[in-house]
Amino acid sequence: MRRTAAEIEGTVEAIVGGFESSVAGIVEQPAAARTWASTAGALSAAIDQVARMSGECTVPALVAGDDATRAAGAAAKQALTRALASAFARRELYDAARSSEGETRDEALVSRKVIALFEARGLHLDDAATIAVEQAEIARLCAEFEQRINEDGAAVMVTREELAGLPEAFVDSLPRRGEVYEVGLKAPQLTPVLQLARNRETRRKAYAAAATRCPENLDRLARILELRRSVAARLGHPSHASCVLRRDRMAGSPERVDAFVAACARKLAPLVDRDAALLRDEARRDGIEELRPWDTAYYGRIVREELGVDEEKLKPYFPAATVVPAALDVLATLLDLNVERVRAPDLEWHHDCEVYKIFSSSDDDDAAFVVLDLFPRPRKFGHQMVVPIRPKTASGEPGVCCVLGNVGDANRLLRFREVETLLHEFGHVFHFVCSCFDPKPALASWAWPIVPYPGGVEMDYLEVPSMFAQNFAYAPAVLERLSRHQTTGDSLPAETRDQIAKHRHLLAGITKARYLAMCDYDLSMHGPRRHDAPPATLWPPIYERYTGLLEHPDTHFATTWYHVAIGYDSTYYSYLWSEVAAVDIFSAFGDQGDLDKSKGRRLRDALLTPGATRSGEDMIRAFLGRDANDDAFFDRLLATLKNEED
Repeated sequence: MRRTAAEIEGTVEAIVGGFESSVAGIVEQPAAARTWASTAGALSAAIDQVARMSGECTVPALVAGDDATRAAGAAAKQALTRALASAFARRELYDAARSSEGETRDEALVSRKVIALFEARGLHLDDAATIAVEQAEIARLCAEFEQRINEDGAAVMVTREELAGLPEAFVDSLPRRGEVYEVGLKAPQLTPVLQLARNRETRRKAYAAAATRCPENLDRLARILELRRSVAARLGHPSHASCVLRRDRMAGSPERVDAFVAACARKLAPLVDRDAALLRDEARRDGIEELRPWDTAYYGRIVREELGVDEEKLKPYFPAATVVPAALDVLATLLDLNVERVRAPDLEWHHDCEVYKIFSSSDDDDAAFVVLDLFPRPRKFGHQMVVPIRPKTASGEPGVCCVLGNVGDANRLLRFREVETLLHEFGHVFHFVCSCFDPKPALASWAWPIVPYPGGVEMDYLEVPSMFAQNFAYAPAVLERLSRHQTTGDSLPAETRDQIAKHRHLLAGITKARYLAMCDYDLSMHGPRRHDAPPATLWPPIYERYTGLLEHPDTHFATTWYHVAIGYDSTYYSYLWSEVAAVDIFSAFGDQGDLDKSKGRRLRDALLTPGATRSGEDMIRAFLGRDANDDAFFDRLLATLKNEED
């Protein structure tokens, strides 16, 4: 993975050339000679080859330290996306792919997925050429949108006095220019400032700077939305959301998502009111009558500390060197798997990288690999995600994925919420790994739109395994394994573990209110509620309606919202949708999160190994024996209110 720009360009040229040669071979066959294997099957195999080779070219866009390599990686993704899009815009290839539906269940699955890719581009309509042009422009703009965020290095300059309340070690770790310090606007530096800076103006300045980054993306976003509406209309849909949700989402329609968001907001309203009152009471002690967004993390932290949960004081119990292998081991134990750290120099593109082999307890050869690149650095992807580097297909090569993270302080100590985040991301990892145990076409592999090739489960099922996994952060026995004080070696005291579990949902109302506002914003931009106003102006009133807080007047946070450009358009609701299902599934493991291998193996077989060969609803039903419901989710979330009333 240590590729130069020239090496990336050469490899991409070879991948595209090989794919186009395969496509030409399919198209040039006489109609009478066509079989499933020589048409849809051959096209699927060509996509497999792209999937196996593309990761080494595209991942550098997210992780490389030099501008040329990142640019080459970004260009590689665009070139591969264009090549695939061009193929799926060819009517003669569509006709060839339709010539045989296959004879087996697996062949029929591939045929359905292949035909759906053509018809998502309008090949069954007369307007396919225009759709292809517009979709190509969308892909280009989304790539530019994403890369602009990756490249952003914006910061605010503050004095030491303005950082009062921050730990000395944190302040000393910041870049310094004379008498002022440079605070970056990505989570590892921004979050501590918003939580700990006593100076309200410092918090406001940091929040405002973060909410107004990447203004160049404003025009890109507006054009993306315009083009998405146009493509949807040409495909016969009233909105982009309708086009996306009716095609391949569990939710099925914007109306169902709207109803889901509205129902959640209604049920959570008492919790939101309770949380807002707690925050306002704390703010009034400082003479603040009007709570603003840059106050919530600060006073939320104070509320938690008063109830015995001080994340800063807990950090020494969570050194990354302890948490990372322990978290992997916990999930491996549950799923009857083994984990082993290995050296793999070709996969270690930075000295921070660690590589782990995850393999079946019954078959050492049945293995996949994960590269962990967990700590922040300049110009690296600025959020958390799992990227498939190579799926395991019929070629037999082991699957490889990577976790790109931005966690930990300068000493690589984690906040508890970052521990939860790692378990979430590792849930994705084990989903990928288990899907590799049953090799399948890339079209049915664990993937999502961060990669240039098509594949993956429904986006509103994608988060179910990860949301399930993060629940174990609150299981007392698991939390004991995850914690180890950096100096004493002691695990987190039992009473502290109990406090964390007890106050798990403290301020969850206000947090979920913002999340629901973002779901509404996503659907407002993409759904049937057509708005001609610039997208940035839609957000403040939505945010205020859900949270009761007045937003910063100049905000355009969507210009750094990766999700609108990397496959979560019209799908941001999927995190909560998945969480509801995940809590229902987790309830099978008891209140304490038992690491029951028999249940874990059943979960592995039902929910993880199938990949995208089955629908999300079918997989959930196979494990639960029924459809998922929200009873366990709301019972748990609202339990604190019931306890207070009692």
